[in-house]
Amino acid sequence: FIGGSVDIRTKQFPEKPSLGVSAGIEYNSQATFNPDYPTYRGGGTGPFGFKASQRQIPESVINDPVLSSVQAGDPASLNISNPGDLEIAENINSAMQQMNPVAGATRKAPGPNYSFNLQGGDSVEFGPDQTFGAFGAFSYRHKYSYYPQATRGNYNTQLSGGTFVLADEFTLADDKGSEDVLWGTLVGLGYQPAKDQKLSMNFLFNEQATDTTDIQQ
Repeated sequence: FIGGSVDIRTKQFPEKPSLGVSAGIEYNSQATFNPDYPTYRGGGTGPFGFKASQRQIPESVINDPVLSSVQAGDPASLNISNPGDLEIAENINSAMQQMNPVAGATRKAPGPNYSFNLQGGDSVEFGPDQTFGAFGAFSYRHKYSYYPQATRGNYNTQLSGGTFVLADEFTLADDKGSEDVLWGTLVGLGYQPAKDQKLSMNFLFNEQATDTTDIQQ
């Protein structure tokens, strides 16, 4: 057995000015420019992964007590000549109109995968003991993946002749495309007003989003 710990700290005062930039592009033979890539109208992550929030279920729909009733769970049984059933039907209709009108999958060729990284920092001395330092970094990755003509099998266990065996419930042809965005930024600030005094502050933010379209038959 062995153990230990690592304490990683960003430099408060870079020793010298620095600036670094890198970019990458990637071709995926299954996804890139493939017109069979599955997606849907209104889908995708958006450039920075925030587009998914546009597809959230509205709070007015989630918190509607009428929609959680037993009758609302079986709309075909409603009789609109009954005032109570009519109210439930109107609530269901209103909820549907508030939803993003995405009803089915389509296919569209995605672009290549790409990434970008930027970092830099510097320190400025205001006197014999006064120093201000700053460091920043930004990284970004946008990736598409496609799994065509996959097979998904669902099984359960059954008791046969005193032993458990796997029984095939059903098998599906699976066509799945995924779009992934991952980006983050780091900003570090440091200030030394006197020889024995230091102030520092770090800002860190990360965002990750995945959008998947899965067509099963």
